[in-house]
Amino acid sequence: NTYTANNCTPDNLMENDIGVMSPDNSTSPPHITDTPPRQYTTTPPDMALTPETTDNQLVRVHSNAYFYSPYDTLEQTSAFKLGTTKVESFTPRSPSKKDGQSISYGPYSSIAGKTSARVTLHFENNSPFLTITSLKREIEVSHWGNIAVEEHYQMSHTGAKLKAQFSRLDFQRNPIGAPTAIKSFRTVLPASSRDVYYRDDIGNISTSNLRESDDANELEIRPRFPLFGGWNPKYYI
Repeated sequence: NTYTANNCTPDNLMENDIGVMSPDNSTSPPHITDTPPRQYTTTPPDMALTPETTDNQLVRVHSNAYFYSPYDTLEQTSAFKLGTTKVESFTPRSPSKKDGQSISYGPYSSIAGKTSARVTLHFENNSPFLTITSLKREIEVSHWGNIAVEEHYQMSHTGAKLKAQFSRLDFQRNPIGAPTAIKSFRTVLPASSRDVYYRDDIGNISTSNLRESDDANELEIRPRFPLFGGWNPKYYI
């Protein structure tokens, strides 16, 4: 089934057009997947990097054990897919259970509309959190029909910060590296893009690689330094 989001009501409820559930007009319970953005905090907020070891990044997420709805619900189950089996803690609420990389709450019956039950999940997440905080695109059209596009990026690594100053020696000597460090990332460009460059305020950065294909060009960007939590690089392409 396809659910189309139309608009949000004043109390932050999203209206959806469910349409016909099945050709014979019978009903079936909907299965809804929600991916809320940026509802995490790194806990603890910093981590250590030494030649021998690297701390794992832990995040804490606050959410609702119920799917928030304006309607009374006969029965529901909520499942949080964490992407890891390493869970520090989660709010117990009967019935609830941990099964591999998932924590589920329910099934619950006869839930009144707009009911919420706060739950907190604390688990390991070594994903690098790269955020675009500012983006400016400049387009120049010449009299001869050529188009030049330049994009200016202000980025931020919003993950856990380093406890001490960065040491490239410690970073290179660490046998497992730093899983939360951003060593490179990719940008997809139109297939017609040509004469691509990657620069910052210092000048040209040679650590990039452009892969061309019929559908799109993929620019692999490698910053001057690996990016850690709290670092805010700027560049333009």
